[in-house]
Amino acid sequence: YNTDTTFTPLMQALEANSIAAWNTSTPTRITHGNADTFVPFQVSKNMVDEFHQKGATQVQLVEILDADHTQGIVPAGLFAIQWFLELTE
Repeated sequence: YNTDTTFTPLMQALEANSIAAWNTSTPTRITHGNADTFVPFQVSKNMVDEFHQKGATQVQLVEILDADHTQGIVPAGLFAIQWFLELTE
């Protein structure tokens, strides 16, 4: 698809809607299943590395073991709720 010009508008739209890492001081967690084949786990690892390179030390990666793209939904939600509750303490 990278070389087929049929997909050029799609690739341009995806690029236009992508975000880059920035130096945030807001605590941030990126949660991802390590068995995801739809969006590879490495994508989140790379994003966290980019945040760290920008100086954003508050960004953490939460790895959900053996979870694919759909199996990670509930654990990610539970991790988020637990984390939000911890932040309010």
